[in-house]
Amino acid sequence: KINPDFLYTSDTQLFSEAISMLDRENRIDQLIKIDQLYKGLFLDGFALRNLSEWEEWLFQRREDFKQQFLNAAVELGNHYLKSLEPTLAVPLFTKALNATQDFEPAHDGMIRAYADQGKFSNALHHYNRYADIMRRTFNAPPRPDIQALSESLRKGEYSQSGQNVSDDSFPYSSGMNIQTVAEDEAVKTDIHEEQVSVVTEN
Repeated sequence: KINPDFLYTSDTQLFSEAISMLDRENRIDQLIKIDQLYKGLFLDGFALRNLSEWEEWLFQRREDFKQQFLNAAVELGNHYLKSLEPTLAVPLFTKALNATQDFEPAHDGMIRAYADQGKFSNALHHYNRYADIMRRTFNAPPRPDIQALSESLRKGEYSQSGQNVSDDSFPYSSGMNIQTVAEDEAVKTDIHEEQVSVVTEN
């Protein structure tokens, strides 16, 4: 039993507070806090048998927290790319891909982070890894804009992320609402899956 007079906090409480304060406090500081607080799946390894409602609730909470982290990590990573600090972006994209290996915005960011450091072979190697994941998991090609990114690298036409790039090139750029971005990304994913379905049927 928890003593009601004892003041305590939890990581989930702090995480949710950081999400809710994104539009009220220094956004970058809150994104950093979200990254620091996310340690993996919510209640990972914890389960109660024969309680379907509990399992459904736990699954949804895990997915919600994970998606909020993914969106925050990519937004913060893209902020570092625009600030010409790609070495700070790499750990964020890596952590996001460790959470979900098929999260395309994180692959896009990782390729750019390598390229911005002049590590073009690493960038192309990561693109090939990403393309393989898409093929094996969805029997689908890479997203068209990421294909174009790889072509620019192969042809030596790549422009560093922080130079001459509008905010439109960064779907998770600072100032956008994470929930709105998540919904937009879901729409893009649905469109992409429809295209994949057509390719598969043919």
